[in-house]
Amino acid sequence: MITSHVFLLARKILFKRKGSVTLAAGAVAATIFLNIFATTVFGGVETGVLSDIADLRFGDLLVTYNRGQITTPDYQFVRTVASNPAVQGVTPRLIATSDINFSTISGVKSKYRVETIGIDPVLEGGTSKMNSTLISGSLSLLYQNAVILGATVANDLGVKRGEIVIMKMFGADGTAHVKNLLVVGISHHPGFSGFDESAIINIRTMRDMTGVQKNHSTSFVVKLKDPNEAEVVKGWVQARFPKLTVQVVAEAAAGFKSSIEQVVGFINLIGYAGMVASAMGVITILTMMVTGKTRDVGVLRAIGIQQSEILEIFVVDGAIIGGLGAAAGGSAGTLTTLYLQAYDVPIFGGFPLVITFTPVVLIFPIAIGMIISLLASLYPAWRASRYKPAEAMRYF
Repeated sequence: MITSHVFLLARKILFKRKGSVTLAAGAVAATIFLNIFATTVFGGVETGVLSDIADLRFGDLLVTYNRGQITTPDYQFVRTVASNPAVQGVTPRLIATSDINFSTISGVKSKYRVETIGIDPVLEGGTSKMNSTLISGSLSLLYQNAVILGATVANDLGVKRGEIVIMKMFGADGTAHVKNLLVVGISHHPGFSGFDESAIINIRTMRDMTGVQKNHSTSFVVKLKDPNEAEVVKGWVQARFPKLTVQVVAEAAAGFKSSIEQVVGFINLIGYAGMVASAMGVITILTMMVTGKTRDVGVLRAIGIQQSEILEIFVVDGAIIGGLGAAAGGSAGTLTTLYLQAYDVPIFGGFPLVITFTPVVLIFPIAIGMIISLLASLYPAWRASRYKPAEAMRYF
């Protein structure tokens, strides 16, 4: 049991070398902060990406058919699913690729294999935030002879709103269908889920060009009033359309989620490697302190301090260093997290993090930092406890 006099001796010995203490505690604090920051920021990236995907690509529920096109008429599916009081909106989509040409004075510019999304402009507006990505134009302008181009596609072709492009799309039978389309909007979004590399057309236009039967689609996007009810509504939809595949956004975006988790894991690994490095620093500093305190140890041993108490003194030193580092690192991590939560900090060209502070994220890094500091103190403490009084007194 550590007594008060042991603690006082440990503190006195430790704070005679304030520079070393600050360096060791700073190393512990830095690694704790790094782990809290990585967990918070990359957790915010993951939440932000999934939220962004839900808003633009997959909704809270994505409904597909593993054998190809969904043959259930879109009006039937929309009417049925929209009857659930938890559903905010439902919209069909049809996805294919197209080649787009634009004639200029200097010649024809072409863009090949452009992701092309067929939408219902009315239903889309109440289901996704696609309209909010438009830097010009509106979904309401997306008639059957119109197209909205992603900013990258428009820039590569040199196209502006109000000009006409030629879109070529192949049907299921391999027949090419060509159509002149008026550019009624440009889409740009800084996140991962935008349509900068895509073209958006009326779903009826796409059905005509690809030969898809009326009311058939590739997928349905379902937006909920409360995303937390996704699993419940998923089961409800699945029961009514058992042949279709219904996925919550985390399932539909599993590839994105897995990539982000791997990055988070790698950053955390770097953080833990930093903790090991800080442990080596604590060992070095405490060992230097032991060497510099040989005479003090001799005096302590001469006046009757036992080996076990000498051991405790230097273990307490390690605990103090760990406590100071934990306090500093935990405070810095908490303040940074609260700042990021209060203010939108855009990354990747404007994509905002979605940060939510939870004290739980502090527990593991702080605990690891404390444990490492304590473990790092064991060797120097053992070394100090091994000094014999007569041997230590030789340094006077």
